[in-house]
Amino acid sequence: MGLTKTAQRRQDHHRPRVKSRVLIVGLDGGTFDVIRPLVAEGKLPNLARLMGEGAFGILRSAHPPITPTAWTSFATGKNPGQHGIYDFLKANPATYEFVPVPARQHEHKSLWRIISDHGGKVVVLDVPFTYPPEEVNGCVLTGYGTPTGDDVVFTYPPRLREELAAACGRCDVGFMPEGTKYNLQADFFQSWDRILENRACVAAYLMEQVDWDFYMIVYGVIDNMEHALWPFLEPQHPAYYEKEAAHYREMLFRYYEKVDRELGRLLDRCDDRTTVIIMSDHGFGSTPTPKYLTKLLLEEGLLRYKANPLSERLMRVALQAYYRVPLLSRFVRRLSGQQKMGLKKMLTAAAIFPTPDRIDWQRTKAFPGGYGLQVYINLKGKYAQGTVSPGAEYQTLQDHIINRLLALRDPVSGQPIIRAVYRAQEIYSGAEAGSAPDLIVEYNN
Repeated sequence: MGLTKTAQRRQDHHRPRVKSRVLIVGLDGGTFDVIRPLVAEGKLPNLARLMGEGAFGILRSAHPPITPTAWTSFATGKNPGQHGIYDFLKANPATYEFVPVPARQHEHKSLWRIISDHGGKVVVLDVPFTYPPEEVNGCVLTGYGTPTGDDVVFTYPPRLREELAAACGRCDVGFMPEGTKYNLQADFFQSWDRILENRACVAAYLMEQVDWDFYMIVYGVIDNMEHALWPFLEPQHPAYYEKEAAHYREMLFRYYEKVDRELGRLLDRCDDRTTVIIMSDHGFGSTPTPKYLTKLLLEEGLLRYKANPLSERLMRVALQAYYRVPLLSRFVRRLSGQQKMGLKKMLTAAAIFPTPDRIDWQRTKAFPGGYGLQVYINLKGKYAQGTVSPGAEYQTLQDHIINRLLALRDPVSGQPIIRAVYRAQEIYSGAEAGSAPDLIVEYNN
């Protein structure tokens, strides 16, 4: 016998309500180039199940598609012209020095702050560029971009660190310190194993202890492993044929498998009313980023050093040799991997990241961004020693640099090096757009 609508509503009122929840798992640097083959081999069962039962695809990231820009755009729903984070570093217009970007230099509300303001309970773990932790209805552990040190408060509430340490043995930031990243020594892998083991405990504890509506965790290990091991995955790269290459490829795949297992543990604690989203900030590939950009600006006479012309000529020769001679690139990469002072570090210090005191700013019209992804034009009225006038001269110089970049070809394959170049005014809008780099470079990889 059926219930009347009134009786049905009265019964529903006393029935325990089941929450609709959202779980977001971030794979920093996660790429289908690795995921699809591993899924086909049956090595990523949890990702395979989600791909089979849900929808998946390749999406556009932010410009440029790098950690601070992309995760901040996701968290705030704002384009970089509004939140003002374009890179890991930004140029000081007075000194031309590139300085680290503060993790949360903007005042825009994050997605989890908005949810909190509307009464939702949130858990946010290891999302890059979220320091200092926001005061939310729930808890936060800030991610990459958090200062290191025992006195740094990276949790909200502040006492959460002690609670997690009591439950899981310790509670530290969930990423590798800058000085220990990307080397191929055993301690690199052992340190990440410890981080993953700790985060498995922390993630499970908070999932069970907090009555959450929104839960997000980002695994930075994928990005770190790809930075360290990707050369062994690219058949075009000299390192692909080294005797250790097969071993290191398996190491990279193994960490995808470890993260997939962690994903499975999270999914086991969710019910069928939980919406699950897996996302990455960018994919991965080999790019010759800083070298080509610096060399082009030198050759065009747009970037000028204070030293005599011979030093500029020698720098161009050194840069050209570095990317034209595979054996030299391989030798330099080995030195860098072993953390020794080699040609790569010399080039990095001298040309790729030229210090402001070595550049003749009164003769320089354009200079590269810190990681070779942007071009800054030395504009009058914006920079202390600006040389380029706004208006026609600025537009003409932009056109010239864009055309030269798009004409670059790989010396071995003959393929275009640059896929696209974007003018800042075409892709950024907002109160911070004036501080943007002038040109944003998208590489073929």
